[in-house]
Amino acid sequence: MAERRMFAKTIIDSDAFLDMPLSAQCLYFHLNMRADDDGFINNPKKIQRMVQCSDDDLKLLIVKNFIIPFESGIVVIKHWKIHNYIRNDRYKKTVYQEEKKLLYVKDNNAYSLGIPDGIPSSNHPDVQLDTQVRLGKDRLGKVNYIDDDSQADKPKELKTKYADYVKMKEKEYAKLVERFGTTFTDKCIEVLDNYKGSKGVTYKDDYRAILSWVVKRVEGDGYKPNPNENERQEEILIHDDIFTDEEYIQIMRGKMSKEEQLRIVKERTGENNV
Repeated sequence: MAERRMFAKTIIDSDAFLDMPLSAQCLYFHLNMRADDDGFINNPKKIQRMVQCSDDDLKLLIVKNFIIPFESGIVVIKHWKIHNYIRNDRYKKTVYQEEKKLLYVKDNNAYSLGIPDGIPSSNHPDVQLDTQVRLGKDRLGKVNYIDDDSQADKPKELKTKYADYVKMKEKEYAKLVERFGTTFTDKCIEVLDNYKGSKGVTYKDDYRAILSWVVKRVEGDGYKPNPNENERQEEILIHDDIFTDEEYIQIMRGKMSKEEQLRIVKERTGENNV
């Protein structure tokens, strides 16, 4: 494994990076220095403790899309291939092939999860498998798939964990929000999560379970769908530049109510009507 690591100024000089606390920036550099030749780190929490950074620093790097987490606890540096080029004779491929199969490389050489819409299968002649290629050599319009073992094993679209026992695809959650509103959707997730946790049952598809019976249960409890509330939410998010990093994390994790967001916006902007 190579001992030297490089950093692209386009990433570390960006406002998104420099707006983070110095502790989060420090953690990012240490994670990069200890990543393998494909940008994977199997002990991010140990490194975090070693450099005396907080849990919030690690979470902020995830929220700001500087690292990508996996359910196994492993993380990968999103912009690894922008930062580093490693010669083939020094390159040692990662041992975390299962996680690597869940990624693809975008045109700008950044890692991303899943398969983008409209991209052909990995056995298509126009799709290039990921190799150690110098930055800027990729042909426009092509996607580099990462598959060291078999072209037949294509990464599947990941499901996001919305509660302890509830997972679904992000686009499925977006459909629920569009149809029922955020509050009603989150209540449905809460009801399904409590049911699965208390009964010990599992569903092949939590999204379909919500549509099949949870919606009626929540409506029976007196809650009403309100898709129009999302327009109000968009108005609040327009002001996301006035929130601190800690507040932004709370918003992204659903820990700050819309009322509290409105109060902060009014207080810091002097607006009477947001």
